[in-house]
This record gives sequence, C-alpha cells and structure tokens, in this order.
Amino acid sequence: MTFNFASSVTINSVDIWVDNTIGYGGVYLPSGVTIGGNFFAIAPDNVNPNSRDYTFSGLNITGNSVDVQFFQTPGVGTPWIMVGEVTFNGGANATTEPSSLLLLGSGLLGAVGVIRRKISL
Repeated sequence: MTFNFASSVTINSVDIWVDNTIGYGGVYLPSGVTIGGNFFAIAPDNVNPNSRDYTFSGLNITGNSVDVQFFQTPGVGTPWIMVGEVTFNGGANATTEPSSLLLLGSGLLGAVGVIRRKISL
C-alpha cells in the first residue's frame, strides 16, 4: 500500500491495528511489515487470539508518501490479513511558501494599525 500525504511529512512512528480472529474466516496476523523500506518481523501471538496494535518506531521517514507492505506466513491456513487502522505519528515539515509570508506580513501590519488607533484614542 502507498499512503500519500498532502504535503511533505516526517514520520517517526507508525501504529498498525490488525485482526487475528482465526475463528471468523481465517484471518491471521502478518508475519512482518515493511514501512518505507524498513522491515519489521511480527512474532506469532498464540496468547491474544483477537485484534492487536503494533507500534513501529525510530523510522524518521520524510516525504509526500510512504509504502507499507504486509507479509503473510507461508502455509498457515487461509492467507487473509485484516488491517483495521494505520496511524502515522510525526509532523509536517515547515516549508513556508512566499505567499504565506506575504499574508502573514499583511496580517501583522493590520494588527499594528488597530493597536495604534486604540492607543491614540
């Protein structure tokens, strides 16, 4: 899967919620995931047979998109993986456009004008 963003972002960690309800149609946990070229193995979980949330951190990925690939365990039942939610944690890169600076400057000048009028009254 490729996730596209409206602007350049920095991703520090990713939370992925997957389902492991084997009794409901053969849904299994993935055996691993690649996020922006970084591979993470996922150990089988026989203790918690339901949904799981995994956090993958230390990524430091910057860009307008990120690829996430899920891997199945070969030969384990029906090859279904259910991903319920993917959350990207980080922030937008501060790239100010010239028009934004002009708008900010005109707003500041307007505020100074209002302050001057109030002081002279």
